[in-house]
Amino acid sequence: MPSTRTPSSGRWWRPACRSLWAVGALLIACVAALVTPTASAGTGTVQSISVDSRGTGRVFDGIGAISGGGGTSRLLVDYPKRQRDQILDYLFRPGYGASLQILKVEIGSDTNSSNGAEPSHMRTPTDVNCERGYEWWLMDQAKKRNPQIQFYGLEWGAPGWFDGGFWSTDNINYLMQWLGCAKKHHLDVNYLGGWNEKGWDAAWYGKLKAALVKNGYPDVKVVAADNAGWKVATDMKNDPAFAKAVDVVGIHYPCSEIHCSSSPDALGLDKPLFASESGWNNYLTGAPRLAAEMNHEYVDSRITGFINWPAAYAWYPTVQMQGSGLLRANEPWSGHYELGPTLWTMAQTAQFTRSGWRYVDSASGYLDGGGTYVTLQSPGKRPAYTTVFETTAATAPQTVAVTPAGHLPRGALHRWSTTLRSTDPADWFVRGADVSPDARGSHTVTLQPGTVTTLTTMPGGKGRAARTAPASRTMPLPYHDTFDGYRDGATPDTCPTWRARSRWRPAPPHRRPPPAAGAPVVVCSRPSRPSPSGGRRSPARSPSSGTASGPTTPCPPR
Repeated sequence: MPSTRTPSSGRWWRPACRSLWAVGALLIACVAALVTPTASAGTGTVQSISVDSRGTGRVFDGIGAISGGGGTSRLLVDYPKRQRDQILDYLFRPGYGASLQILKVEIGSDTNSSNGAEPSHMRTPTDVNCERGYEWWLMDQAKKRNPQIQFYGLEWGAPGWFDGGFWSTDNINYLMQWLGCAKKHHLDVNYLGGWNEKGWDAAWYGKLKAALVKNGYPDVKVVAADNAGWKVATDMKNDPAFAKAVDVVGIHYPCSEIHCSSSPDALGLDKPLFASESGWNNYLTGAPRLAAEMNHEYVDSRITGFINWPAAYAWYPTVQMQGSGLLRANEPWSGHYELGPTLWTMAQTAQFTRSGWRYVDSASGYLDGGGTYVTLQSPGKRPAYTTVFETTAATAPQTVAVTPAGHLPRGALHRWSTTLRSTDPADWFVRGADVSPDARGSHTVTLQPGTVTTLTTMPGGKGRAARTAPASRTMPLPYHDTFDGYRDGATPDTCPTWRARSRWRPAPPHRRPPPAAGAPVVVCSRPSRPSPSGGRRSPARSPSSGTASGPTTPCPPR
């Protein structure tokens, strides 16, 4: 804007116009120039955001991911220890990678749940084995890295021996035994659901709640109903007993690319609202949608818990839904793994928040130039705070000014950003220069389109181990295994994730047919093939799945 003073004298410049109208117009323009904030490159104005520690909002319940829906973490288990530890760090270690705050696991039942099957802890009414499968191991590894992580259990199917089917007393007893197994592994379960994407039985949830209290698990929160849509909330509104039994309303995939659905009935229940399964994005290309969804869920719907399916792409590429997850880890024979911007998009929020913080509604909303922002603050007299901006709907740069008020810190804010569609790791989770306050106490930044940017008082970090990950290579075939090193009932290493594959396991030595002299047992001598079901992550229940022992080789015939 040109100066309104002459360079030499400093006296007010006198307009050459003689008309009173022209003089008045010029005076108005001059006043506007004095009071209008500095223009951004795209929108022409600065959007002011006041973050007041006295602001109100819903409690933030956390950000997580799922291991389940059929063997989705299967190949991660068999990685060489060094690379496996690095992958686990990227998923669970605070301030290193995704920094997951919730881990949701499948409660196995030996039934196909789309990408394979996970073993049951009870294959008969009298059989309880708390060592089957790998979810206990994964939960333990997550807890070692983040002692504050929350666990959530959900069934995708059920053994065939239940009298009365899924919504039966047998299943409630089955879940109590599963919680007992968790206790033996020194793991506290925070959330427990019903049947993945198969509807709900309101009375059964009441019985489940009563059983939790009776069996010493009163702090386990019941989630209903892990299905799509908000109808479950309407049912709770109309059924007080159902509403009393349920602690959390959990629905699946509530968002499109630009908007998340909401429900007055759900909001009126005064319960936490979860996207208890959502995401389903490619680890390399899914970052834009994930960034938009994570913010829109609160801005549009007041959803306070987000759980991504899945945690890792750790199954064979010949099985459906390839590439889904926060990272790729499906080459245990080579140790190769890959990260992408999707994981770092998760980190932009999860590294700088904690479960139990609270949203600040007055500092959460829509950006004038396209996109959304959310602000969260910690409890306490001197809260930490974080504001996350996503600009997936923006077409030009835009400038925002964040001004803390109340008891919030007044110092410089740390800045982190990810370019969502970039394939260059140098553009993911970049630590920028700290943003110092100006004379008015505002922190002003320009947001580029197609990015997620975090301003925060919290520390963060970007793990570097992936730079030295081994090169990718094809699994050498045929693959041989004598089974001699496995304990009875253990899951064999590295075998394809076939439909109901967890039922195929080493038998005790006395039950194995003797091989030809000097000949190894050959398994997995051909590549795996897609599950013939072709379905999504809903269960395909098999009545015999709880009792079949299977042959000694884990690869079924063609």
